Amino acid sequence: MSTDIILCVNGCGFYGNIHYKQLCSKCFKHKYPEFHKNEQKEELEELEEKHSVAGSLPAPDNPQPILKKRCCYGDCKRKIPIVLQYECKCGNMYCKYHKFMKDHDCTFNYQETQSEFIRKNNPTVRAKKIDFI
Repeated sequence: MSTDIILCVNGCGFYGNIHYKQLCSKCFKHKYPEFHKNEQKEELEELEEKHSVAGSLPAPDNPQPILKKRCCYGDCKRKIPIVLQYECKCGNMYCKYHKFMKDHDCTFNYQETQSEFIRKNNPTVRAKKIDFI
């Protein structure tokens, strides 16, 4: 393989390729469209053979559409995109305006949960009795 720089024979200013008869890819596709179509068909056939050999998953019979959920706060009812969905610990889904506990009058007791977590995970530390001489 040579390291010489080959410009497109059509003079478009792009670099040519030896495999494309010293044309750039754009000029080659324009000049030889049947070659490009045959190449795509061969690639598709190869992909189909690979998937048929490896085994593909069967398509679901009843694909269910992805529904946007709505905010559960009072009269809000905003549609919430998948990226901005926030499920509170009280079990409801809220929009970005009502996601904090003070904004939707949350019934979940965060203080009790955190204190219980600390009690379980922090052992009590007691010093040994010191013997005085």
